[in-house]
Amino acid sequence: MTRNVLIGCMVFMVLLQGTSALAEDTKMRRNKLMWESMSPEEKNRVIQNYREWKSSPPQKREKVRRNYDAFSDLSAEERQKLRERYRNYKSLEPGRREKVRERLNRIDSLPPESRVEIERKYMRVREQSAHERMKRLQDSRFWNNLSAEEKEIFKKLIIPDN
Repeated sequence: MTRNVLIGCMVFMVLLQGTSALAEDTKMRRNKLMWESMSPEEKNRVIQNYREWKSSPPQKREKVRRNYDAFSDLSAEERQKLRERYRNYKSLEPGRREKVRERLNRIDSLPPESRVEIERKYMRVREQSAHERMKRLQDSRFWNNLSAEEKEIFKKLIIPDN
């Protein structure tokens, strides 16, 4: 009996390894086809991104992995909204982008309990309509401390459908 269980487990393990190898082979073929269909510029960008990835510190790579996992967990609609916000961010002039980055870095430098509180508030606000979010934002001390230019930037980034 024990021998049969052991043999069954071994067969199962071998089958699992075969499945993993098959999935890996499929992934490699898909990647090869993608690579072959890329323009030279795209290939250079991929190579540069890979080099940056390999040279980045482990903490940064871990943060990127967590962000990717979080992005993957979003609904298709939420991912689309995030992509739109990112396009809006990338369309800003470098000086404006730096201002946004400075504001976001202030949040990153807060103690963990403060960041958790900010994230909790953000999650509540995220459930609101664009109009409700804009109203809440305009009533905040944060908003009142922004210049007119910064307010336009944040409107575009935070509420892209506004």
